[in-house]
Amino acid sequence: MRAAVFTEPGVVGAVPMDAQLQILAFEFLTAEKRLTGSAFGSSNIRRDFARFARLVETGQLDLASLITGTIDLSEVNMALEALKNGQAIRSVIVR
Repeated sequence: MRAAVFTEPGVVGAVPMDAQLQILAFEFLTAEKRLTGSAFGSSNIRRDFARFARLVETGQLDLASLITGTIDLSEVNMALEALKNGQAIRSVIVR
């Protein structure tokens, strides 16, 4: 994980809850890096939901391309397994 901090764009996404990061302070300082945490993308639902809705309505945000597939509720366990194996990224449950 240390190598990811000193590359661009760095670490993006979730890490295991017990992950630790060790860096040399001098290297961190001289590389002029920043360490920033973010919970759920640091979104502001009151501001962002309306913005995303407008982007979808105007065709500037294609939500369909973000969905790997649709599944029935009875297929949830299979979808979770596909996610774990890297075969799917995001599935939507439909009735």
